[in-house]
Amino acid sequence: MLTLDFSTFPILETERLLLRAMTPSDVPALFELRTDPLVNRYIDRLPTALPEDALRFIEKIGTGIHENLWIYWAITEKGDDRLIGTICLWNFVPTDHKAELGYELRTASQGKGFMSEAVAAVLSYGFEILGLEAVEAGVHPMNAPSVKVLKRAGFALIGTFQDTHLTGDAVEMLIYEKKR
Repeated sequence: MLTLDFSTFPILETERLLLRAMTPSDVPALFELRTDPLVNRYIDRLPTALPEDALRFIEKIGTGIHENLWIYWAITEKGDDRLIGTICLWNFVPTDHKAELGYELRTASQGKGFMSEAVAAVLSYGFEILGLEAVEAGVHPMNAPSVKVLKRAGFALIGTFQDTHLTGDAVEMLIYEKKR
């Protein structure tokens, strides 16, 4: 059985990135990220309407981390504390030692290998520190850059699931998995 304890927040470091806890000072950058139509085009969520919504999201994330429901990082470039994206492990299945991976990256930071770097760090943490046996990710079939990130990280397509988006459209989402 997987035991989760995020009472000490795990700061992760890569060659170019620092993955840290989100704070209220991230509201402007998070608001910008979550209102970008290019970032949101494959994510089934309502766009963030006000900066206060971004703050409420940060507070919700903090509560979930405190309750060991998920672990959620702000992605920043070393030497620049501005949030450029987020990455998380959530939907833990403790009996199966499994979690789901989620991420988003501002448009200006895409195509530079940042997300591949962040995913590698989070997978290392999940497998080596948390003891996960598998990590899954659900991806919109038109999100080729995200599929590329997952394949680069060693994920394999294991199936699909039918999802009904906020628009009411049914989409056959792809399920990728990486095993330890």
